[in-house]
Amino acid sequence: TEHGVKNGAFFGANSFQAIAFSQGTGKYGFAYDFSTQESAESKAMENCEEEDCKVVMWSKNSCLSLAIGKGNGYGTNWAEKTSDAEAKAISSCKKYTKNCKTLKTVCPTE
Repeated sequence: TEHGVKNGAFFGANSFQAIAFSQGTGKYGFAYDFSTQESAESKAMENCEEEDCKVVMWSKNSCLSLAIGKGNGYGTNWAEKTSDAEAKAISSCKKYTKNCKTLKTVCPTE
């Protein structure tokens, strides 16, 4: 399924975002405003620069957020608004660990 698809959105026609995360080191990479999911994921992985990095979230025409907590446990989610994406990611993170906080939120430029 496509995460974050919104018909009639005010964002650009195809704006893909991605976040890659290394659970071992806590490092991350991100990309936004790419024309394809594949190119956004590739750039996020390139920016992460760790061997154990993996794409943990991507979205189309929406914001996405990565929250981390104790032991680099993490959660991700997406929404139209930055604050909603962050709240949902923190809620997701709390299912796996404690002391969750937003590490990175990526949105398409308007």
